[in-house]
Amino acid sequence: MIISVRGKRVKLPDFFIVGAAKSGTTSLYYYLVQHPQIFMPSEKEPAFFAYRELPPHYTIPGVRHDRRIRYKLEDYVKLFRTAKDGQVIGEGSTAYLYTYNLTIPHIKQIYGNKYKELKIIAILRNPIDRAFSHYLFISRAGGEPLPFADAIKPEVIERRIPEARGYDYTGYGMYYNQVKAYMEEFPHTRFYLFEDLKDNNLIIKDLFGFLDVDKDLNINTDIKANPSGIPKNRFLVKMLLRASIFKSFVLPKTKVKLATARDILLNRFLVKNELDVVLRKKLILIFRDDILKLQDLLKRDLSHWLEIKQNA
Repeated sequence: MIISVRGKRVKLPDFFIVGAAKSGTTSLYYYLVQHPQIFMPSEKEPAFFAYRELPPHYTIPGVRHDRRIRYKLEDYVKLFRTAKDGQVIGEGSTAYLYTYNLTIPHIKQIYGNKYKELKIIAILRNPIDRAFSHYLFISRAGGEPLPFADAIKPEVIERRIPEARGYDYTGYGMYYNQVKAYMEEFPHTRFYLFEDLKDNNLIIKDLFGFLDVDKDLNINTDIKANPSGIPKNRFLVKMLLRASIFKSFVLPKTKVKLATARDILLNRFLVKNELDVVLRKKLILIFRDDILKLQDLLKRDLSHWLEIKQNA
């Protein structure tokens, strides 16, 4: 949509994919960019609304600084300049759900009265599985030296958050307050469950209808993007993650093909560990109250999230 910001009329998103991290949002991004009536920038996760002049050193040790992040409005606006007239503009940054108390006021400041026209999309994954997948994702890039059992200790998380938000493996999955805040502020929201992605065609048709674009367009939904795991060969995994073909100048639709090929290769070099039953029980106790409140809020049965038998 066209927004007047600081005396200038600029193109900004009509919708946001706000999260949750490690819940299928990258796959969703790859689905949406295939639609000719939808424009999304070639770089996912610009996270502009989640930051306010944050120091550039704020990153995870061992992981390169995320150059996708846009701290300045003028740099963020550039992402959408090539959107065609009539295209629905979107952006996906999983930090927006976790940082709802910063992101929502920032959105309202930039959009003014038009913020209520925004459409909000999120996918929510079992927070126990999400936390473990998040841990494996950080480990994949060489940024996590601790065993999972130590990394989820409250005192360890509290100590590491000032170093990087990404170490808050449990906080990212405390969905109730996050979801409630978005539902209260934005009239147009869609909150899906990770399990809904099993029927990709159904969720895509619903999303296309929500975004007011052609619902009958056939797109490739056989994409399982951004896999997590422990590297069998850390050097090869780092090379795949840093491959030059994935730089920001690659067009979104081309990026889908390249990223799919990359992720197929990545899967071959990642070990898919399963979460220990003892740790699963511990995490169920941590998340139980939040899950039950979320269940009432969304009016969806989430009891399966509390089952011991479920694998990571």
